[in-house]
Amino acid sequence: MDKLLHVSHRIWRTALLLLAGVSCFVSTAQAQADTYQFSATQGAFTPLPAAATSASAVEDDDAISGAIPIGFSFAFDGVPYTNVYASSNGFLSFNSAATSSLTNDLDAASASLRPLLAPLWDDLAGEGTGSAAKYQTTGTAPNRVFTFEWLNWEWNYSASAPVISFQVKLYETSNRVEFVYRPENGTPNSASASIGIVGAGSPVSFLSLNNTSASPTASSTTETTSLNTKPASGQVYAFQATNCTRISNLTVGSITSNSASVTFTGVTGVNSYTAVATPATGPAVTVTGTGSPLQLTGLQGLMQYQVTVVSNCGAGQSSAPVVATFNTLLPPSVNDEPCNATPLTIGTGNTYQTTNSTNLGATATVANGYSNPGCTTAANPKDVWFSIALPGGGGTTALSIIATGNPAGQVRLFSAPNCNGPFTQIACKGAAGPNTAAGTLVATGLASGAIYYVSVSGFGSSDAQGPFTLQVGQGVLAVKGELPGGEVSVFPNPSTNGQLMVRIAGAATSTAQATLLNNLGQTVLTQQVSLRAGTAEQPLSVKNLAKGIYTLRVQVGDILIARKVVLE
Repeated sequence: MDKLLHVSHRIWRTALLLLAGVSCFVSTAQAQADTYQFSATQGAFTPLPAAATSASAVEDDDAISGAIPIGFSFAFDGVPYTNVYASSNGFLSFNSAATSSLTNDLDAASASLRPLLAPLWDDLAGEGTGSAAKYQTTGTAPNRVFTFEWLNWEWNYSASAPVISFQVKLYETSNRVEFVYRPENGTPNSASASIGIVGAGSPVSFLSLNNTSASPTASSTTETTSLNTKPASGQVYAFQATNCTRISNLTVGSITSNSASVTFTGVTGVNSYTAVATPATGPAVTVTGTGSPLQLTGLQGLMQYQVTVVSNCGAGQSSAPVVATFNTLLPPSVNDEPCNATPLTIGTGNTYQTTNSTNLGATATVANGYSNPGCTTAANPKDVWFSIALPGGGGTTALSIIATGNPAGQVRLFSAPNCNGPFTQIACKGAAGPNTAAGTLVATGLASGAIYYVSVSGFGSSDAQGPFTLQVGQGVLAVKGELPGGEVSVFPNPSTNGQLMVRIAGAATSTAQATLLNNLGQTVLTQQVSLRAGTAEQPLSVKNLAKGIYTLRVQVGDILIARKVVLE
C-alpha cells in the first residue's frame, strides 16, 4: 500500500499552511478548468465495497494522503495525471505538494494545492463513528473509473455525528469528473463549504457551484464559500472537459433600441454559434448562426443585456461561453416623425386644452422644405411632432400654443399638403436659452379647416430630453405680467401653510381659471375662480404638493398672468 502522510493534530495547521508554498506546480496546459461543461443529474450513491483500498490516514482531522494511484492516465485541465492526493477536508488534489488546507478558497487557491477537485471543501473530519476513506479503480481499459470515497464524514470537524458521505469519480478516456452525495443523519455544524473545480494556471481558473440544489449554477467568476445544505441522496454534479474551443474578440455594436450586432472571431472547424442575450428583466433572446456577426432582434429598449456566445461542435457538445454586456438605446418617441404626429385638441372660447408629452428618445427629422436651425441654436433638433386640425367655417383664425417644461425649448408651426411635406414654417417660438421652456407661440391668419403641424424640440441640439406640456387655444392669448386696468396677486409667497391665496381685481369678466404647473411643466392643480364685479379672492389648497418652485397661471378672459410661486 502506498505510504500515506498522516497529520492528526489541529496544532499543525499553521505549519502546514506555511509549508504549502515550498513547491510550485507548473502547467503547460492549453485547456482551463473554467471551460468545463457542468451538469447536475440524479443518480445513485453506491458505497465502495469492503475490498476497496483504505486511505486510513485521511480518517482524521486536517489530514492529507500521500500519492494515491488513479490506475490510468487521467487528463485534467489539459494535463495527464496518474496520482491524486486526498484531504480530509473534502478535496482531491493532483499536486504532490498539497496540504490538507481547511480553508476553502477556489478562486485564490495556493499554487501548491492546484489543480484540485472539491466535492465538499470545508473544515471537515473523518473521526466519527463509521467514518472511512477508500478508493477503487473498476472496469477495463479504456473505460475504467476511479472512485474516492469519504464515508460518514463530519461536517464540520466538531459535528456530533456523521453528516454526509460523498465520492469523486474520474472516468478514463472521457476525462469526466463526477461528485456523488448521500446525506447522513447528523446535522451540519457551522458549515461553510465550496463545491467546484480549480485549474493549475495563473490567473486561477475555476468553477464554483452557487448552491447544493438539483440545478445549481457553476460560476467561473464568483466563488460561493457558504454552502451549508446537504445535497440530496444520489445527487450528481459532473464536469466534462470539452475539445470545443471558445470564440474570441467578442464585441457588441450597431446597438439600437431593439437590436444589436454580435461580432467575434470564430473557430476553425466550427459550423455554428449560439448567442443568448439575457436582459435585467424579461425574456432572453436566442439566435444561432454559422458565423460572425449574429444579429439580435426583438430586444427591449433602454435595457441592460448580458450576451453569451458558445461554439457548437456537434454531438451535443458546445464550448464554454464568452460573455459581454451592453445597453440598448431608448426607443424612439411614437411621434418622432410627422406622419406619426400626435393630434392636439384646441380649446374653445377662452379655454385651452392641455396635452402632456415627452421628447425622450426623439431624433432629428430630416428637414423637408424648411431649414435648421429655426429660431434657436438647434442645428440638429431632436423633435417630436403634433398635428392641429383647425375648425371649418371659412375665414382665418388665430392659434396660441403654450409650451411649459424645459425640454420644450423650441416650438415651430408648419403648413404642409400632407405629413410627407414639404413643410413651410409659419411661426416659431424659442426659449431664452438652453434647457428652458419656449413659452407661448402665437400665430394669426391661419386657414380655417386646415391641418397644421407642430414640432417641439430643445433650445439646443444637446438639450436634455424629457416631459413637457402643450396648452392649445384658439385666439390670441396675451401672456402678461399684469392685468391691464386691474391686479392679479398671489400670497403668501413663499407659502408654508399649504395654501395660496389668489386675488383678482379690475377684471372685465365674471370667471377666471387658476392653473398650477410644476417645474416639468405638468399641470398639478386647476381651479375655477368666480368673480363678482371683476373681483375675487380665492384660496388654493397646495398641502399635498411637494416643496419646490411652481408656475401659477391665472387666465382672466383672453389675458394670461404668470407668477412664480414657492412652496415650502
